[in-house]
Amino acid sequence: QPKTFKPLSLTAKRLFCFPTHFSLIPTLKTIVNRVVPISNKLKLKLDGYDSLMIESKWFFSSPTGNRRDPDNFSRYLRKANGEAGLDWNCLDFRHTFGSKLAMKGESLYKISALMGNSPEICRRHYAALIPEAMIESVEF
Repeated sequence: QPKTFKPLSLTAKRLFCFPTHFSLIPTLKTIVNRVVPISNKLKLKLDGYDSLMIESKWFFSSPTGNRRDPDNFSRYLRKANGEAGLDWNCLDFRHTFGSKLAMKGESLYKISALMGNSPEICRRHYAALIPEAMIESVEF
């Protein structure tokens, strides 16, 4: 688990929600405006956060309106997943996202862009999940 779980550091001043994507205003460290496409299902869930943004500067705040501590978030996620009968952590959710994209037939380039990894990293993790795409490539 990384020391800083980056989504927990999002503030309302850096995040803009559009109907089809998020746009993150760059920080001095990143210098890049990052656009993150979102599904319709996720958009419906996140629309409920609008009223919470008035109460806290953090997009994913703690119940008291403060920035969530990554360790506390992990404990909360384990508890919620346990109640749902799931044994997943943040990394499992991330790998599931990448795997679903690969099995859907998305290119490794798109997967790497969506996940913020290099295409080489994505190739190592997800290329085996898209063997049909390889077969189609050799048919002339």
